[in-house]
Amino acid sequence: MSSPSPSVEIPQFRATFIVHLDTYTKTTTETNGKAKSKEVKSTKVKELVFQISEPNYLEFLTTILAKHDKSQYRVTERKKYGFKYLVGNSRGQVIFMSSMGLDLISAVFYSRVEAMDVDNKEDYAEMAKKLISEEPQKVKVFVDMKNVEKLPVSTAQNEVIWQAKIAEHQMMRL
Repeated sequence: MSSPSPSVEIPQFRATFIVHLDTYTKTTTETNGKAKSKEVKSTKVKELVFQISEPNYLEFLTTILAKHDKSQYRVTERKKYGFKYLVGNSRGQVIFMSSMGLDLISAVFYSRVEAMDVDNKEDYAEMAKKLISEEPQKVKVFVDMKNVEKLPVSTAQNEVIWQAKIAEHQMMRL
């Protein structure tokens, strides 16, 4: 009689992500009778607690969108968006001028330039390994809505078709 094979445990870590979603709106201003269109960028920030592991890449992308009420965008194996991440806080010094002279104040800031790109499943697996091994308190994630808007959009009719395709695909796998 054979004994049940031991299940392989996938390493994971429950992390707090501070997700910065850059959104854009077009505004029109009129000067001297001429209309000027300008794109204004704003950043929405939400906190997300997520159990990260190497294989849950698409789930992570979908959860970020859901947290920002952008669930209408469909993440698939073929259609996904890239993001940047930064572990912990970058510390720096900020110098303020005052009437009394120079004041040196220590401040916490982050730089997107320092952030690592995650563009595919391999990059995500590398990020997951790093986060699981380091177990940071917080991870900053930067997402640009211009990349997300390239994804297919789900409507009520598309949702029914989408669910049917998923069911059909699952039946073929059986």
